[in-house]
Amino acid sequence: MGYRELSFGGKVYMGRVLRGEDLLLSLTRVVEELNISAGKIEGIGALEHACVGYYNQQRRSYQWIEVDEPVEVVSFGGNISFKEKSPFIHAHVVLADSRGRCVGGHVGEGCRVFAFEYMIFPFEGHALNREMDIDSGLYLWNI
Repeated sequence: MGYRELSFGGKVYMGRVLRGEDLLLSLTRVVEELNISAGKIEGIGALEHACVGYYNQQRRSYQWIEVDEPVEVVSFGGNISFKEKSPFIHAHVVLADSRGRCVGGHVGEGCRVFAFEYMIFPFEGHALNREMDIDSGLYLWNI
């Protein structure tokens, strides 16, 4: 077990993703523009279409769930680091349909925004880099 000390510098970036845009790709562009190498991200809103993933631990691959109906973003949170020398957002989401039934998982490309507001909290200190972890088959922080 390891850890790295980072500090929250007090800056918070708040914004929104425009309707019809891909949620993950849009947020990644923002992180790239701001040159954030470590941080936290949160958001709320609604999606017209969603794609969430479940990591199958035995197969060591994601199974993707398509949600082809309007949903509320009940919870969205994640972290920002570097993967293969590029900014990477690792986020999870919980979505609710019109009857309040929820589905959740890893945020994938293909989440089409209806309305989405976000907050990015950049950390000061060393960049967090992801490397392949042989035990899990996932890219995890190299701490």
